[in-house]
Amino acid sequence: ILQQSFVSIGNIFVQGLINSFGSSVIAGYSAAIKLNTFTITSFTTLGNGISSFTAQNIGAGKYDRVKEGLKASLLMVVAFSLLITVVIFLFGNQLLGLFLEPGDTSGAMGYGLSYMHTVSLFYILMGLLFVPNGMLRGAGDMAAFTMSSMCNLFSRVAIAYALVYLTPLGANAIWWSIPAGWLIGATVSLLRVKSGKWMRKAVADR
Repeated sequence: ILQQSFVSIGNIFVQGLINSFGSSVIAGYSAAIKLNTFTITSFTTLGNGISSFTAQNIGAGKYDRVKEGLKASLLMVVAFSLLITVVIFLFGNQLLGLFLEPGDTSGAMGYGLSYMHTVSLFYILMGLLFVPNGMLRGAGDMAAFTMSSMCNLFSRVAIAYALVYLTPLGANAIWWSIPAGWLIGATVSLLRVKSGKWMRKAVADR
């Protein structure tokens, strides 16, 4: 509940920043977000899968299988990220054309393509955030999971505002803040996973 509440609040701040750039940016961003949701849903599903897998194997005392499952999931992240990035760069115009007027690269279509081309290059970071977070949830290490989620959210909002007001990037600065947030959140998650403290948390809870 806490995580989703903060996500909604963060999205309000980011949307307000986007709205300040006018209708073309709003339209381009809205269309790109619709396509981006497919990737987010895929990684969310993978994260939920590793969460259940982790909980089941911890219950069976098979911690090595948890680590193997994490490695397999991360390989899926790499493969899917590369595939979807190639699709976006080859067919991004056509995909956005489902929601926007094709060919208008100076307006909404241009902003939408800019968003997709920037963010899709870093989809691996999204997977490196969602999958370890799913593992931490399954291990019952909710404090680490929440910390990672909050670092991702707050850093994304802070970086977006900083880049918009301190650099000449304009609306494109917002796109760069998204993978920056993923990187910071993923770093927190992966460090927790590497530390092995999630295993002690699971044992204590059990």
